[in-house]
Amino acid sequence: MRPLAVVANVVLLLFTAMAIAGDGISAQPAYIAFTALMVLTPVATGLALAGGSRWWPRRRQVADRGVAIANLILLVSLIVAFVDQYPHPNESGFVAFVVIAAATPLLSAVVLFLGARAAPARPA
Repeated sequence: MRPLAVVANVVLLLFTAMAIAGDGISAQPAYIAFTALMVLTPVATGLALAGGSRWWPRRRQVADRGVAIANLILLVSLIVAFVDQYPHPNESGFVAFVVIAAATPLLSAVVLFLGARAAPARPA
């Protein structure tokens, strides 16, 4: 499941970049923070999943749980944003974006929580 989560985070990051390029960044501060969360969380998750032991070997378990919590915060933020922006645009890629945006943080959080629980912290 780890490789699937890495690929899903890359796809989410690319979809987010395409949405930003097409629509631009919102002027509202809450949506600026949401956009930053949409960009930074997949990057941090990709680093944690692909090479976590190289980036933070001593605190891998704590870092994995922190990134998992960031994914859960992203999921809640996505739900709030989707509800706040109703009615949704009738665009061709909107449903695919919603599915990827909702499934990726959930999958990533599960993989990171399971990986943090299964892998004991190694002494340095």
